[in-house]
Amino acid sequence: MHALMNCMDTPTLGHGISVADLYRREALVRLDGIFLAQLERADPALHQALLQARANPAEVSRSTASDLAVRIGPILDAFIGQLFGLDGELSALKARHTELDVLFKIKREFVQRQAAKNIKAEEAARIGLVNRVVAPGSEREEALALARKIAAKSTHVVNIGKEAFYRQAELDLAAAYAYASNVMVENMLARDAEEGIAAFVEKRPPTWEDR
Repeated sequence: MHALMNCMDTPTLGHGISVADLYRREALVRLDGIFLAQLERADPALHQALLQARANPAEVSRSTASDLAVRIGPILDAFIGQLFGLDGELSALKARHTELDVLFKIKREFVQRQAAKNIKAEEAARIGLVNRVVAPGSEREEALALARKIAAKSTHVVNIGKEAFYRQAELDLAAAYAYASNVMVENMLARDAEEGIAAFVEKRPPTWEDR
């Protein structure tokens, strides 16, 4: 009777894991293997990136680690939801989060601006907050040089890229990949994409038609 009660009082979680297993190393290793298999099915490239980071943790930068955590997050959330039987609750929470996306975006941008005021330029570049650091006093010249470089490109292709960047930022990982795939096809069908490839092969400056 005592054994029966112990069995009844110990719930079985998802993936064939029990609560007691959460305190056993071999069971946790098995659970990690199940997650890695699920990650590989969902995103093989991300799975490989995680394995490489685990194999050489000392070589992983803070920005790379943060990027991995953000990209893995949705898949890990779903996995934990399956483990504890919270799939429905997570779906409802995701729906609620989507409704508040605009507010979160405003809050995130505000925090980023405030953080930028307290971080030195070199540190901001190291953690990926800015793309490049220039010498003090040369900001205007460097900005104009970058603007001229962008202006020399096809405005049609640049517009496609800018729109894609901002739109995919609001999508989940799967939707962002699907959207980016469509954009790449659209880009390759553009007349200027054809001209750009021809100019590269023929080693000449391109002549853009902005279409």
